[in-house]
Amino acid sequence: MNQEEFLAGLETALKLARANNNQISEEQITEIFGDVANDEKHREILMAYFKSKGIVTGELSDEEAEKAVTEEFAFDPKDKAYLDDYLSGLEEIEKLSEQEMTDLLLRAAERDQEAKSRILEQYLGKAADLARTYAGQGIFMEDLIGEANLALTEAIMELDNYIDVQGSVETLISDVEGYLGERMMDAIEMMIREEMADKEADQAMAGKVNLVADAARDLALDLGHKPNVAELTQNTELTEEDVRRAIRILGNGSGDLDITQDEDPE
Repeated sequence: MNQEEFLAGLETALKLARANNNQISEEQITEIFGDVANDEKHREILMAYFKSKGIVTGELSDEEAEKAVTEEFAFDPKDKAYLDDYLSGLEEIEKLSEQEMTDLLLRAAERDQEAKSRILEQYLGKAADLARTYAGQGIFMEDLIGEANLALTEAIMELDNYIDVQGSVETLISDVEGYLGERMMDAIEMMIREEMADKEADQAMAGKVNLVADAARDLALDLGHKPNVAELTQNTELTEEDVRRAIRILGNGSGDLDITQDEDPE
């Protein structure tokens, strides 16, 4: 298994664990990674990766799984309250039998919108189950579930393009569940990546703002006047655009900052 295959295996394992309440069994690890999973070096990498993602290796009893979920939300009562309210609202939805679901899926393949609406109802709980496995990553539960529901709705609206009416009826439900789960997980993970990128950008900009503010105070003492954009750019080694952005955030002309000698293009 080369590096590219190993990284692809990590992604597969993550999705599998997310779909199973953040759990992955030893058998599943071996199935994905083969003999590589038995190599001590690679196994350390695998265990560190799973731990960093909050994934439990091995099997959990129902009691242990419930405890893990309870502890997961103990630190954020608002998330737990929202999840409880959301699930409570789903209690009145009638659970359909496998035969009824199969009939609906076959109707959905024929672009039956009523069938698609009923299928959507059946998987709203699954959206919550998947969303809560991503708790603790800086995203509110309401947003996680909302993103999962949006992806679920879009996927179900496109079911007629996915379902193969000539395929096996026996595997129809499991195939569709896998498809819907993957669409929801992909959407949630994309949202988390974008949120992390935004935070990193904000942190980077905050660092630049602090650098400009410190440089402005130092230059004011050294030069005997309030520095302009050109002087701040030269002293901080930032781009002129970054310096101007920092000044706008700090407030033009506030404190030791003054750009009256160098007109702001905005």
